[in-house]
Amino acid sequence: MLDLEEQKASAEGMAGEHTLAMTRCSELSLTGVREVRSFDENEVKMDTSCGILLIRGEGLHVKSLVLEKGEARVEGKVESLQYQEEKGFVKKGESVFSRLFG
Repeated sequence: MLDLEEQKASAEGMAGEHTLAMTRCSELSLTGVREVRSFDENEVKMDTSCGILLIRGEGLHVKSLVLEKGEARVEGKVESLQYQEEKGFVKKGESVFSRLFG
């Protein structure tokens, strides 16, 4: 069982601050990762606490992923990083009627 400090660190990693560090344009270390939505050797798409992050490049692969801590590492030739807003997703607590008529 996790003690209070470990639980706090785990919660902060998942929903907390998003950081991104790149080394030699070939390795990314990220925090604040909620989910990896899709990936192939040319693009990795992940949900972060700052929105959807698209990583584009060549030979990309997810080296490690620890969703409990909100951490990920991506390796390969990184050519671009782009954040997108979530479009088409329901806002928390928003009903179908408010989206249709609101």
